[in-house]
Amino acid sequence: MLWLMNMGLAASRGAAPPPVVISAPTPAGKSRKRYYVEIDSVRFDVKDAEEAREILERAKQLANKAAQVSAETIERAHRYTTETIEPVKLEAPRIKASPELKLPLKSVRRSMNRIYRENSINLELRLWLELERRLLEDDDEAMLLLQ
Repeated sequence: MLWLMNMGLAASRGAAPPPVVISAPTPAGKSRKRYYVEIDSVRFDVKDAEEAREILERAKQLANKAAQVSAETIERAHRYTTETIEPVKLEAPRIKASPELKLPLKSVRRSMNRIYRENSINLELRLWLELERRLLEDDDEAMLLLQ
């Protein structure tokens, strides 16, 4: 998603999801567990639940801007090309995390879905208003030609 680029992170899509927990040797020869947070198939390795919460909070902050950018892109594409407006649904990012972190993912997903749903509704309303304005202008032009 665009908002991931705003975080300064980019990843390739379509890669196989990583395993839930990976053990890696530490300098002392002991292995430690690595945890992760995954947003739209982009993996962020974290040390603990606190770091994971920070990433999720940053993602929530960026979600509104990302949804607005997506809505503007759709609006530009539909501005003058359609006679009807189909329902708009902006997709919220998919969020996963290591189960061991016991993060409140349901509430984060709900927040993200709400942000994207609100932006979808606002976009659809703007598209309908723009269509109505164009139709009224066309009617005014037709009335002028008939006079």
